[in-house]
Amino acid sequence: MVDRVCEFCLRHKEHWVAARRLLIVSSLFDTRDVMVVHQQILREFPARLYRALFHHIGLQEPPDIRYHRYNSFGGRRTGLCQRKNLLKEFQEALEPEYRRLEEVLRQLGHPEISELSRRTTRCHRHAELRRAARCVNQRCDL
Repeated sequence: MVDRVCEFCLRHKEHWVAARRLLIVSSLFDTRDVMVVHQQILREFPARLYRALFHHIGLQEPPDIRYHRYNSFGGRRTGLCQRKNLLKEFQEALEPEYRRLEEVLRQLGHPEISELSRRTTRCHRHAELRRAARCVNQRCDL
């Protein structure tokens, strides 16, 4: 099974190349003009992130602003989370991309991301898997 997962990942590797895409984007723009943010930061610290974004573009944060989550799909999606061995095989096949992504984020001055360093997937975020709410093009009331 491991060989089939590796073969699948190689055959569809254009879907697993986030690090290369980040390098391309960062080469097109001045690093002062682009802010790369891992989704864990957005999920866990939205107010801090948006405060930094306002500061980055030279604006004051509006008073009494509230940050909501949009376009979120909770719950189980594919069955991969129930197949722990298959999930582990995918992660092992994608290990080189995990390492490249960590390196690119480091080069871009991004803080270390615990989900990335621990190889945490949405399958490990149990509260999100239990939450069945699916809000598309609308605010999620979590």
